[in-house]
Amino acid sequence: MDQERAFPNISRRALLGSVAGTTAMALVGVGVVGAQSATPSATASTTRQTKVSQRLTELIASVKTDRDAVAGGIDPTMVDRLLGLASDWQGLATSANAGSGSSNGESTGALRLLAASGLAVLAAREEIVAQLSVFGLPSQEAHVSTMLAATYDEITAARAGITGANDANASEALTSAQDLYTAAHDAYTAKRYAQATRHDQAARRMLRGAEALAGKREPALGDGGRDRSKLRRRERRRDRNSDTVPGVEQGTLVAVPSPEF
Repeated sequence: MDQERAFPNISRRALLGSVAGTTAMALVGVGVVGAQSATPSATASTTRQTKVSQRLTELIASVKTDRDAVAGGIDPTMVDRLLGLASDWQGLATSANAGSGSSNGESTGALRLLAASGLAVLAAREEIVAQLSVFGLPSQEAHVSTMLAATYDEITAARAGITGANDANASEALTSAQDLYTAAHDAYTAKRYAQATRHDQAARRMLRGAEALAGKREPALGDGGRDRSKLRRRERRRDRNSDTVPGVEQGTLVAVPSPEF
């Protein structure tokens, strides 16, 4: 079951309220290491990465605007931290690409940094929404418990590989994922299940970023065309499905692990 279905009376689009998030997901992503892809030309690679970087700049500005609009009602500490990482990694990607000397004009290090940057921006947006979602319903508890337990297991399983990569940026992303899981756990314990879901999604995004930076997931940049259309169709299906049984969630309540990493 999709995470968005944890709160069926609230659509993803109503919460995020901007195509910027969808644009970033279409432009920057991570896939399993070993996926096959065609080798792009130097010109195509440079142009593509430049466009992604430009759109990331726009997305960062959009999230900052959202943050400022609700500044009086949230604690921006984590949001600012994630946006800072996104900007830093975007800048490092530019430097990595310029000095790569790659025959096809594309630096693997730059791709990883751009992917992590995009994921950090999306995590920051989730954190803004999380702080505005201070509520929960008893029917949501079981589903959210399974989400958090799964996230904890994924973080724990990925820790050794990420720390073993000896990459400072990957370690920073992992630390952020762990801190976000802690926030999700605290919200869940306080029965703020909507908030716990958003913290959990932010934690998952940062974990994916850590894996990309550590070379455990293959970064991929899309052109934003067909990818964006697929994402829109997927979101429409999720919205339709979420209205099938309003307010009711099925699932088995499981123990949510304490954040002891």
